[in-house]
Amino acid sequence: MTAIGFHKAKLSPIHLSADARRRHLYVIGQTGVGKSTLLESMALDDIRAGRGICFIDPHGQSAERIANNIPESRTQDTAYIDYDPEHPFGLNILRTADPRNKSLTVEHIVSMFWNIWPENMGPNLEDVLRNSLYLLLDNEHTSLNDTLRLLTDSDYRARLLRNCTNRVVKHFWQEEFEAKADKQKAEEIRSTTNKLRAFLSNPHLANILAGPSTLNISHLMNEGKILILNLSKGRWGEKPAKLLGCLFIIAIAQAAEARADIPEDKRRDFYLYVDEMQNFQNDGFNAILSEARKMRLSLILANQFYAQLPPALQAAISGNVGTLVAFRVGADDSDLIGKILRHGNPGNLQDTANFEAWVRTLADGTPTGPFPIATYPPDRASLGRFNAVRKRTIAVHSRKVGTPHVQPS
Repeated sequence: MTAIGFHKAKLSPIHLSADARRRHLYVIGQTGVGKSTLLESMALDDIRAGRGICFIDPHGQSAERIANNIPESRTQDTAYIDYDPEHPFGLNILRTADPRNKSLTVEHIVSMFWNIWPENMGPNLEDVLRNSLYLLLDNEHTSLNDTLRLLTDSDYRARLLRNCTNRVVKHFWQEEFEAKADKQKAEEIRSTTNKLRAFLSNPHLANILAGPSTLNISHLMNEGKILILNLSKGRWGEKPAKLLGCLFIIAIAQAAEARADIPEDKRRDFYLYVDEMQNFQNDGFNAILSEARKMRLSLILANQFYAQLPPALQAAISGNVGTLVAFRVGADDSDLIGKILRHGNPGNLQDTANFEAWVRTLADGTPTGPFPIATYPPDRASLGRFNAVRKRTIAVHSRKVGTPHVQPS
């Protein structure tokens, strides 16, 4: 059971059962009303109870506070990731994938590009990107970084094609792409490489994405470990922070899909927290919301504006989330959230006090009516564990700057 606050009328504590949490939780509210505080409280409750979590924070303060309060007994279970060019970790998204699910990996990454560059993506760019990813996945020792070389070095591309087992991908590169006029090929390549250089020109990020991964996401999930991601846009930059958040969500979705090989009663519950989730929106969210309950991966999503979410994600939330916690919202959201809550007076949602919310959840699998709660106020106490957690992360999960990786021959 996980505490989220007190019933305002009955003054009784409100807890979410493990089964209710497996049906996911969505938290909405304007800035400063208590969303992040609730997420921090729930995450620390999970950590103290020995559960596994990943916490993705686009601001940084929540990540730091959680890391500062990791119990000593769980320090060895924790990886704290932040911007640290001297001690880079490795996340090679092409090599974390289950080889049997290449298509899912490709679709997740393509969806990520659409999220980061919605105004610049198009069918031709998507076609080039998709076939580049399939070609790289058919070759060992490749990473997302190698997409640039694949597109600009025809000899390298030919070497990759010798190992390609996908006939459709081979036909694309050897027949369709080569049949295009040089000017058209150059335009399509330039459009794709511009997006890639936006983050690969950052040497720290390029070093993270190349070579072998130093974080085994499946191990973290299956063994109940703790992964805290400080993706502060002020340190990483807006697009690199978005990219990393999306890639970690893809890696977690991949790890959840790989749990199909584990008997259901042996799958350990794992909780994925994503604050300001619209920054990291991709098909991985939709897949987790609709399919991951049986894989024991539960989402806790938070953001400020429901109306600004893509329609597909709105539908996934309204159709699959078992618990909704609505702090104060604006006029654009009150009617929409009121309908999901089945609240008789949606206008009340615009007047809710800070650290108070309306909740609709599940009791024995059946939806409850909406009821008001008071959440716990911010707890600024600190165990002072940040340096110990960071030191352990560097020792276990970092690698030398510029560590090379093998090119396919």
